[in-house]
Amino acid sequence: WIVGGANGVTLNAPKGSTVVGDVLYVADIDYLRSFDAVTGDPIDSLNFPGATFLNDVTSDRQGNVYVSDIGFTTVPSFGPSGTDAVYKVSPDGEVTVLAAGNDVLHHPNGLAALPGGRVQVVTFDPFDGTSELFTLDHKGRTRDVVTLPTGLLDGVVALSGGRTLVSSWVDFSNATAGVIYLVEANGDIVEVAGGFQNASDIGYDATRNRVLVPELPDPGTGGRVVIRTLPVR
Repeated sequence: WIVGGANGVTLNAPKGSTVVGDVLYVADIDYLRSFDAVTGDPIDSLNFPGATFLNDVTSDRQGNVYVSDIGFTTVPSFGPSGTDAVYKVSPDGEVTVLAAGNDVLHHPNGLAALPGGRVQVVTFDPFDGTSELFTLDHKGRTRDVVTLPTGLLDGVVALSGGRTLVSSWVDFSNATAGVIYLVEANGDIVEVAGGFQNASDIGYDATRNRVLVPELPDPGTGGRVVIRTLPVR
């Protein structure tokens, strides 16, 4: 549908995406690419100077788009870059920094937009082991911090009633240890699915109560999306 290097498309390492109206937004290292959500034709590319690893993308009902920079570098080697940030892009394309700094964000990965300009964030932190789900308010202040039982948190989905689904790779040494947690509004945590190969960003089908889990396999072995019906609604 959309292929880097074909039909005028530039894509180098696409990660998170979201749709606003008829526009698809995709994070691509240090650019936010936009495409026609029907045809796949490229529309625009918005550069984020200084970003090193744009990761997840989410949007709110007002058309604002939020983008995480996980703060990794891959050249010359994998490590922390110190560029941890959550950006806000207004409907007219103005980019502002909602929050920044590793001491606040601890390598932010998955994002989920909430009402009132708030954003839920999960941390993917292989360096210090931080395993947090928290909310940034409209001024970028951290609220409602919950520590998950395992780390390398990747995906987050906000459910009704203040509940949240979170995916965790658990660790790098066991490729089938990935799990999905349900975080209740009161902070209680329940593991609702497991056995995933590096459980990456997730989606949720509310009509059929299914979670969709992309697995990130070892290089060269292909990938898949695993769909599970959850035991709770």
